[in-house]
Order: sequence, then structure tokens, then C-alpha cells
Amino acid sequence: MPPSKEARRTDYDFRYWSTIPGRGEFVRLIAGLRYAFPLRMATLMPSFPRLADLDERVAALPELQDYLGSDRRLPFTNEDVFRHYPELDAA
Repeated sequence: MPPSKEARRTDYDFRYWSTIPGRGEFVRLIAGLRYAFPLRMATLMPSFPRLADLDERVAALPELQDYLGSDRRLPFTNEDVFRHYPELDAA
């Protein structure tokens, strides 16, 4: 079965952003997508090593460690844009 139009679009978007180094503002986006679609993101991220590497490097920055481990960082919930969609999550 060929990939859906949405899957092809997601692949295109990830290919685009993985070519642009230093886009730390997308770390929250990647974390949100991992929360909303954990199975799909686990399958998709290995295809985009530069994007995965950027996400890991930004999260490892010493100046972010206090924030990432604090109560100031709002957790994802099912009342947020990045709610978990099990019916849409497929590897």
C-alpha cells in the first residue's frame, strides 16, 4: 500500500527541516510530535539523523538543563495541541 498524502507531506517537511542546522525552536515541536505520535515518530526519526541529532544536542545544552528538569516546563497533556492520538498513531 503506498504511503498516504499526509505521510508523504510529513516526510517532505522532515527532509526540509533536517537540512537546516541550528533550528532549536523546533525542539519543542519534535517533542510534541513524539508525544502525540510515539509509534510513528519512533519509525520516522531514524530516517532523519540530522534532525534527531539537533534535537539531542539542544536538549543537552547546559543552559537548558535547569529548565528542562523544572516545573516551569509545562508538560504535554490531552488538553493541548500535542495530545496523544492513538487512532492516528501507526508505525
